[in-house]
Amino acid sequence: MRYVLPFLKMFYDSTMRISGSSYVTSHMYMKEVFGIGKKIRQYSESSDVGIRLMAMRMKGKYYKYWGNPNGINILLLIAGVLDPRSKLDFVNYFIDYIFEPSIASELKSTLLSSLKTPYDQYQGVEEGSQNSQQESQLDDEDEDNDPQGMSFYLRATGRRFDYISELDKYLREDPEPYTKSVELDVLHWWKVNSTRFPILANMAQEVLIILISTVASECAFSTEEGWLILIVVA
Repeated sequence: MRYVLPFLKMFYDSTMRISGSSYVTSHMYMKEVFGIGKKIRQYSESSDVGIRLMAMRMKGKYYKYWGNPNGINILLLIAGVLDPRSKLDFVNYFIDYIFEPSIASELKSTLLSSLKTPYDQYQGVEEGSQNSQQESQLDDEDEDNDPQGMSFYLRATGRRFDYISELDKYLREDPEPYTKSVELDVLHWWKVNSTRFPILANMAQEVLIILISTVASECAFSTEEGWLILIVVA
């Protein structure tokens, strides 16, 4: 029994954290998966033979579910990136920690391209609205108020001067401080920062509210395998 308890506690704690119904959890899911992988790896190097043998069996089950990067829902990784405490560096670190180098490199590349694709789509919608407003303002301007031709240039080319995209700016900024005893309300953070990141805030709101668990926490254990099963909405 003493061999089982560390694993049961690990799975129980993880289940309780991500099975809440009164707050968003999609940004937590892959971090919990990474955390379990880290613990199993540590237990598999334990000096206690019983714990080590059990950890090795659990490691096989873990990689059965999470060892194939093609089976990972990239949207769950994107949700982790949209947590301002972790961002891309945290997710990439654990991808390197969990997977072999060649697989990790491919998965990180896929994550980055998958992150940019929806951002570009949201950006296109936002810029379409902004350009319509800008063109309306410029059409009303008197040419005498544009002696250097700047308004004419902007209207003719559609150029903007924010060369650093919101996504790049967000990823370059330092993550929010992590406090173990205080859980960050990520949706509130994006609401507060929506004036700085209007495009990303719209994207984050829709990604982070995705329901990730369709089972009650007390039903989340497989008694047959002794493994935590969470049903992910793909």
